[in-house]
Amino acid sequence: MLEKRIRLNNWLLMMAVLLCILKTGHTQEVVFEPFVGQVYKLPNDKKKSGFGPYVKDLEPFTEIVLDSLNIPWTKQDTPLLHVPMRPGTAFLFKSAISFPKTGKYRFQVLTDDGCRIWINDSLVVLNDGRYHIRPRVIVKHFEAGTYPMRMWYYQGFPDKYQLELKVSYQEDKMAAKELSLVLSDEDLTFEFNSFTLTPAGREKIENLITELKGRPIKNIDVHGHTDSVGEAAYNKDLSLKRAQAVRDVINEGLGIEKSNFSLKGFGEEKPVADNRSSEGRKANRRVEIRIEFL
Repeated sequence: MLEKRIRLNNWLLMMAVLLCILKTGHTQEVVFEPFVGQVYKLPNDKKKSGFGPYVKDLEPFTEIVLDSLNIPWTKQDTPLLHVPMRPGTAFLFKSAISFPKTGKYRFQVLTDDGCRIWINDSLVVLNDGRYHIRPRVIVKHFEAGTYPMRMWYYQGFPDKYQLELKVSYQEDKMAAKELSLVLSDEDLTFEFNSFTLTPAGREKIENLITELKGRPIKNIDVHGHTDSVGEAAYNKDLSLKRAQAVRDVINEGLGIEKSNFSLKGFGEEKPVADNRSSEGRKANRRVEIRIEFL
């Protein structure tokens, strides 16, 4: 009887260990370390421009620590922990992100106002500028492991604020219904005052093409934007030609009918940052791509 009980206990222990291993081996949750944020007060002339080199010269006036970035749309008169959320309040968070397995991950940010996310010192999400709530969805490949992470967020509008970040493993490559990408001047996408793609810009688009191959695409929106330097009519024409250049590379790589593309050139009409600064103008010179899947 004793031997049977020992064998039964051993079997139960072995099953418990096996169940634990199976459960751990199949986890696909992304893990963050606490977000430690330095808090800054932006100068009056920087409240619309977003992140820039000037930030390194600012002195933080306090620090906050958040376990997650899951702050819903909140009235401005409600402090974020002990920090009053006045216009021009900015945060530079440091954390670390752990990807449980190699593959594609979906970054979804919903902010009011601007944010940027760097992972391993590489810009992954660009959603900067002064605006009311604006979502951004990016899908990017990462090797399994833990990487240093930084996030910039600032409050420009005087009424409400929001900061939500969700990162998940792209379990099924057909799962996402749309994908967005911004090609900004930070990517050195175009030659100066030209609609000719640089090698770096072409490489960025070719990486996108590799990601899209084999996926059923419904339509692709390609929108060109410029800064406010120069005549408005010229900028609008240049932004459209840059959108066409991006469309042509995607079309060449995927063989999609041009009727599936929607092209627009907005020129200087829709800035995401302040055109009075060089960093703001650099952020405004961009091409936005949105792909909708069947």
